[in-house]
Amino acid sequence: MERTVLHEGEEKTLTSTVQLPPDTQACIFWLRNRCRDTWNVRPAIVPHEDASLTEAMIAELDAAGERARRESD
Repeated sequence: MERTVLHEGEEKTLTSTVQLPPDTQACIFWLRNRCRDTWNVRPAIVPHEDASLTEAMIAELDAAGERARRESD
């Protein structure tokens, strides 16, 4: 940034550099797009080789949901 001032009857041009604080949101955006392996918000989904384990987990979650509904009534 440049500005002109009058000092002791003479015009002088002053040059100054303005420093702003870093934009943390922009930094996070850049890291998430450029370094996906380490800055990904969501963890990578690893498929289970055992489908019965997944079915058991779903059944357990359904049962827990039913218990929660009964308790809230």
